[in-house]
Amino acid sequence: MTPDAGLATLFLLVLADSLGVPAPGDSALLVAGALAADGSISLVAIVAVATTAAIVGDTVVYWVGRSGGRRVLLRDGRFAERRRSALAKADAFYARYGLLAVFVGRFIPGVRGFGALAAGTSGMNWGAFAAVNAAACLSWTSLAVAAGYAVGPQVAVGVIVAAVVVSGMVWLVRRHRARLDGSAPEAQSARIT
Repeated sequence: MTPDAGLATLFLLVLADSLGVPAPGDSALLVAGALAADGSISLVAIVAVATTAAIVGDTVVYWVGRSGGRRVLLRDGRFAERRRSALAKADAFYARYGLLAVFVGRFIPGVRGFGALAAGTSGMNWGAFAAVNAAACLSWTSLAVAAGYAVGPQVAVGVIVAAVVVSGMVWLVRRHRARLDGSAPEAQSARIT
């Protein structure tokens, strides 16, 4: 893979991760750092591309929340009371911990996209969000890339493989427990027939 193709792939993976799509953003940064360690790609280019992708993704998600999130959550219909309750809790949480939540949320897989969405939905000031989010994105990408750079390609790939195996095992255990509890879709359809 050429350095340009590697950087484009990194951009897309980090962007998808930031948009809330299940994508291996952390793993991509770790591998990119490992590739920088062996001289395949520029370390500065990796951090610049990944930080830009993270900021773009978070910005899109923030504005989705800001432009229509409240309206969707406050509308009448199914689960209206739950949605309104969740929004009230999010408003209180972001009023108290908003900027800290934006910064820390960047480091938690699965929370990244939701944090930016909740910040937008709760009406967090755009300028404050943008500044703290940019600092968080730069910190996250720099730390993950530095970790990959420090451990090198072999260890980085080993860590990723181990993470995939552990994630798969956790998924299988949860699925098995859900079947035993009768909450798995297969168990529910068997009860209906």
